[in-house]
Amino acid sequence: MTAPPAAAKLRRMWVCEECGQRYGQAGHCTTDGKPLVAVDDPLLGEVIGNYRITRLLGAGGMGRVYAAVQPAIHARVAIKVLSLDTSQNRDLVDRFFSEARAVNLIRHENIVNVTDLARLPDGRPYIVMEYLDGSPLSGVLRKRGPMPLGSTVQLMSEVLDALAAAHAKGIVHRDLKPDNIFVTPGGRAKVLDFGIAKLAPELSGMSAPTRANAIMGTPPYMSPEQAAGKVVDTRSDLYSIGVILYEMVTGGLPFVSESLFDILRMHIMEPPPPPRARRGDLPPAMEHVILAALAKDPAQRPQTAQDLAGMLQQAAQALPPEQWQSLRLTGGVMPPAHMTGRGFQSTAPAPGPAGPSTQPRGKSKTPLIAGGVALAAVAGVVIFLLASGGGKAHKPDPTDSPTPSAGQSPTPTGVRPSPPVVVNPTPTPTDSALPFDGKHLDVMEVARAAVAEANRRGGTDDFQIVEINVHNVNPEGISDLTIGKDVIFMVDVASKKLAVRPSNLPKGVPFEPQCGFRIYYWPTRGWDFRGPDECELEEVIEPIHCTPKRVWQMALGAGAPRDAVAWMVAQKWSDDPPGWTLRIGEEFSFEVADADCK
Repeated sequence: MTAPPAAAKLRRMWVCEECGQRYGQAGHCTTDGKPLVAVDDPLLGEVIGNYRITRLLGAGGMGRVYAAVQPAIHARVAIKVLSLDTSQNRDLVDRFFSEARAVNLIRHENIVNVTDLARLPDGRPYIVMEYLDGSPLSGVLRKRGPMPLGSTVQLMSEVLDALAAAHAKGIVHRDLKPDNIFVTPGGRAKVLDFGIAKLAPELSGMSAPTRANAIMGTPPYMSPEQAAGKVVDTRSDLYSIGVILYEMVTGGLPFVSESLFDILRMHIMEPPPPPRARRGDLPPAMEHVILAALAKDPAQRPQTAQDLAGMLQQAAQALPPEQWQSLRLTGGVMPPAHMTGRGFQSTAPAPGPAGPSTQPRGKSKTPLIAGGVALAAVAGVVIFLLASGGGKAHKPDPTDSPTPSAGQSPTPTGVRPSPPVVVNPTPTPTDSALPFDGKHLDVMEVARAAVAEANRRGGTDDFQIVEINVHNVNPEGISDLTIGKDVIFMVDVASKKLAVRPSNLPKGVPFEPQCGFRIYYWPTRGWDFRGPDECELEEVIEPIHCTPKRVWQMALGAGAPRDAVAWMVAQKWSDDPPGWTLRIGEEFSFEVADADCK
């Protein structure tokens, strides 16, 4: 394979996303019969090693992740390719290759396999990885909210088993978070992205240690010593596991702020809110384990991954059977872009001073700082405050996690609290000014109103619906948010126009479009915007042909009880067509493709 000249104009091609065959015009693949996709990426359809590139899974500041297939036996893999610019940075290339080195030193069934690493003819490094179906834990949390406690223990025991194997080899992950824990369709855990793993000096093959005060990782999941830029050991990973456990059982993070400085300071100085205050059925023994993992002093934490796993399993012995629901993924799987693309995207160097993203769970991720340059100064300030006693107690901003008024549904527990980002700020209307009655919310009417509001605030006219997620929908397609608790009306939207690179942005400046919003509607407070966020254009579900009322009619024909309300979700997962899911508690579940209503 030869790389195209840098100045050459790329010729438009059509590629089969199943086998990677290239064609000069639109149509269907003569081998697989699949519709061809128009592309302008020169790697699509190319052969790298033994694999042909079939489609792009994700892109970020450091490079791109592709799906690929071995043509003879149709084995699927994912391939990470560094960008040309990043390939010039020796430190980043060393860390890129350290992922392959770390994974192959560990060789554990709960860690994603890396099978090859090499360079393209133009010098760009790449690694070949196991291709996974399923969803990152972040996606599972976004769909389910707080997890069954026994299922949490079972999944995290597998993660801790993988960590124990890594730690035994002298490898510290340093970026554990729900994005980097993949849940297979069978409900098994796979740990991903050892791209910034700290290897023991004799294993790393790197000439110099990480710089002092260089912060590497994802701020909401950092240990106190990591947040302060200190040397970390295996116990830092256990703190990150404590944060993930906290999020899995409560649906939210222990420390949330708009300010990167505040998040780092809270990790170092403030005790986490008791998880039982957010989840009443959490046994005291399990709360004790989570808070032990979140101890500020590494010496006060469980000292090994095996210790933490044993404490979790001991605390879970008295859990009732309903807390051990299977995490087997049903109703479709999320595309590997949520695994390889987004996990890889987070390793991009920060283009400037960066703060943590406080976007909704499962969409935008807090940036990982590769190299620690952008956070080194912040670390110095945090360390100075600790030394001088100048840190002040954090008073949560009311917008961090809005508290609903009496009779109003609370912020959904399955979404990380974040302040709404308003492009064109307007005062929140009073109850009397709101256009909708909280007892009689027409699902499609509110969804269309959310699109209109996104267009108004975003200054565009092309937002489209990515997902509708609403509780308490009756057979007439009307939602009542005044009954029950933890009920939501949520609409995700995305704009193609906002995904286009600005013409005045100089070449060489990374562009990661932020063209999505997550919108909540609260009957007594109005619109609650979360974002802007990364684009989900491939998951747009418009036009929508099935109305909630029509879905209910079909569900009634399949045996749904008429005197009930349902949780309903419209979305597109993986290669499946858009469709609706209707669930009535644990008793009844019904799915229908949107095309069935044409």
